[in-house]
This record gives sequence, C-alpha cells and structure tokens, in this order.
Amino acid sequence: MEFNPQKIILLDQAETPLHSLSLEIASKDKDVIVRNIVADIRNVEMLERVFKSYQPQVVYHLCGL
Repeated sequence: MEFNPQKIILLDQAETPLHSLSLEIASKDKDVIVRNIVADIRNVEMLERVFKSYQPQVVYHLCGL
C-alpha cells in the first residue's frame, strides 16, 4: 500500500482468505480498486490470461507459513 497502487489484483486458490484480504485492503484505502481471482498459480494458462488482461507492473508472490 506504500506504493499507492491504483489497482491490486489478488489471486489465490482459496476463496475465503482471498475475500478476507480484499476486505482488509479496502478498509485501509477506499480509492484502490481490488480485483479477486480464484485460481491456482500452477495453472499456467490461467496465469497467462491474468497477465495478459491486467498487465501488472509489480508482482508479489507470498507463500503461506
């Protein structure tokens, strides 16, 4: 959030944590657009569609602990 993004694309294979994170981001910054995508990062075709559609400038990959 320190980079003041216009849009954040969240991708996760689990819908509930994805929704929770989306709500947390929205509570911190009402102006940022948040898009949720339920998908598995091992699905190469889906990732290609996401990258083609949204053309992200920065990608963060967070692993669960």
